[in-house]
Amino acid sequence: MTTETRRFGMHANLLYDVITKQAGTLQKAILEGVMNGVDAEASNISITLKSDSVVIEDDGKGFADRAEIENFFETFGTPHQEGDATYGRFRMGRGQMFAFGKNSWSTNTFRMDVDIKGRGLDYDLREVDERHPGCRIEIDLYDELMPSEIEDIRRSMRKWVAFVDVPVTLDGVVISANPADAEWTVETEDAYYDLSSTKTQLAVYNLGVLVMEVHAGRYGIGGTVVSKERLDVNFARNDVTSSCPVFSKIKAELKKHSDKESSKTRKLTDSQRHYLCEQIAAGVITEEDFDKPIFTDVEGRRFSLEKFSNALWRQDNTILVCEKGDRFAIRVKQQGMAFCMAKETAESLGCKNAEQVIRTLRDAVADLHFQGMTNWKVQSLRAHLAETKTAEVEDFRHLVTKEYEPLDPAKLPKTRKVLLDAIRKSSYYIATEMGVAFRQIRPGQSDLAHAWTDGSSTIWVETRQFSLLTKGYKGCARMAALLAHEYLHSGPDTETHEHDGEFYERFHNVVIDTDLIGRAADSMMAYLANAARKDSRSPSKTILKFEDLHEALERAGGKPNGQLITESEAAEMEALAALEAASEIEDEEEQAKAA
Repeated sequence: MTTETRRFGMHANLLYDVITKQAGTLQKAILEGVMNGVDAEASNISITLKSDSVVIEDDGKGFADRAEIENFFETFGTPHQEGDATYGRFRMGRGQMFAFGKNSWSTNTFRMDVDIKGRGLDYDLREVDERHPGCRIEIDLYDELMPSEIEDIRRSMRKWVAFVDVPVTLDGVVISANPADAEWTVETEDAYYDLSSTKTQLAVYNLGVLVMEVHAGRYGIGGTVVSKERLDVNFARNDVTSSCPVFSKIKAELKKHSDKESSKTRKLTDSQRHYLCEQIAAGVITEEDFDKPIFTDVEGRRFSLEKFSNALWRQDNTILVCEKGDRFAIRVKQQGMAFCMAKETAESLGCKNAEQVIRTLRDAVADLHFQGMTNWKVQSLRAHLAETKTAEVEDFRHLVTKEYEPLDPAKLPKTRKVLLDAIRKSSYYIATEMGVAFRQIRPGQSDLAHAWTDGSSTIWVETRQFSLLTKGYKGCARMAALLAHEYLHSGPDTETHEHDGEFYERFHNVVIDTDLIGRAADSMMAYLANAARKDSRSPSKTILKFEDLHEALERAGGKPNGQLITESEAAEMEALAALEAASEIEDEEEQAKAA
């Protein structure tokens, strides 16, 4: 019998899939081009971004000869030699650029043209007379970019290459800085650190390129870390491997600063509270933890384990979990009916509801023992937890009085003032189109209504409804329907009021027979976009999607092949959705009154 030694190979289809499916986003592909430039020892790297193309150019070594092209461009996965690259590990990243468009690479006296979608794995290699130093990558995109996508790519690239020590320009603007020239709170032989107990995120950079952003609670402190040595990252380059020796030393440094911050003051940050909650859930509790303000209640007040134990006893040994700031739950707490734990604390404990919270805490203190004076604190908490009952906010709904409470607009946070101004702007349009007198729009709070009016001069909008504007066009359409509903009331609607057939007929005529809702929603979206840009911020993704729709309609000039609808048709569809939403509003109000 003959034994033959064979070697495994890769089918062309698998390589095609690797090239096309490893690509997550275009900005990730552009980042690969930037890192390739650093690996090629470039002194400058530039990115030019347009709706239909991307150009990445560097003045590095490029491909010196045909052999390098065959080994490192044409062949995927050729291993790096130790120390020959800053970032490179797999020699697969260029495939991400291939996946998004036709590629033309110019380097020294060579040009490589790639069209994965059109020609598969075949590419053209030719020698040209004109020498191009470094490497220039031109990508003719398969899919044209919308304004929101361009903005998203710019935002991502500014963040991702922030500390690359080679100057990187995006559309002519430098977006990177050498970390050695920046100010840091801590510097070790392994990394630069800008740490703060008040920051909620920790950004980790691998030699200047962002690898991951994690909640500060993961390491007990937030800020920025830029490694001085290469980190071992996963294939997707979005996490550090658990075996990375450099990051092990970085984690030890983070823990040292987290412990220092939490020990020097009783006032903890949200990140530190999150970290300590995780420790408690794991049964890791110290004597000092009994005096630290770890838990948060519905009013945002902080409780140590000792004070939490006492609060349970004072509030009928009952606990519920709710959103922080829930006005209904605040009243439940103020009347001493239950300890109302903020949802954020429950989630930090790894719990979804009050029952899980109690079970977790009972397990955490079951075998807990301290010596000396504090032992009675443990015993007291254990006894109170044993007697604690759980409840839901709805269990107390019938016991709490409902009110309508106007608020002072001047005391609103800046973000809510912007939303209020957007609502006010659309209100002028709604009043004019309905042929009624304009009413002042003011903020308010109520457990009963989404909005209410005196029927003549003022409409109050419940502040929780402001968040509708952050949900995009549909949310703005619902807000417009809510305002139209209030304008139809000719008297106060804070007491019992009827919605008869005539009322609904008038409401139907306003919503369906005119484009009032669509245009009012347009005005809100446009105002929010302008307000964001005036404040030197990028508009939110929902607003950018709205601008995308208008851009698409303008490019298409109507509705080609039935794929796009006209703006008026879109407004009518949104108006129908708003009518349904308004009916839901009425149903909710009637059900609340009946209760």
